[in-house]
Amino acid sequence: PPLLGVIICKSEEHKTGPIRGYVAMLAVDKALRKRGIGRWLIREATQAMRVSGCEEAVLEAEVTNHGAIALYEGLGFVRDKRLCRYYLNGNDAFRLKLWFDPPPEHHEEEVETPGSAAEPAAEPREAAMPTE
Repeated sequence: PPLLGVIICKSEEHKTGPIRGYVAMLAVDKALRKRGIGRWLIREATQAMRVSGCEEAVLEAEVTNHGAIALYEGLGFVRDKRLCRYYLNGNDAFRLKLWFDPPPEHHEEEVETPGSAAEPAAEPREAAMPTE
């Protein structure tokens, strides 16, 4: 199948203490933009960061990339700081942050005991890609 888009991200302990998710790159095939693929990739990545214990996610966007900035702000990211001459072309970037609520509590699987009817554990889900 053809590659629609890609996201590269990581999580690690930040120098100030919290575990931070970082989106290093988001790219969507130019012919397939404006179909929700980038939004879907960011949502899936930030959800995985949140569930894994990250307290925030950060990324950088070129100040002239109005489409990307609108996408990120529409997903709850806020401009944290302006980074002067961040890119090799001399352009500035905005660092954007998304703060997470505490992750949901982890519950151990219920074990059926004689006389109880525990629900079976849910199967892992595959995230559905957006459709046109």
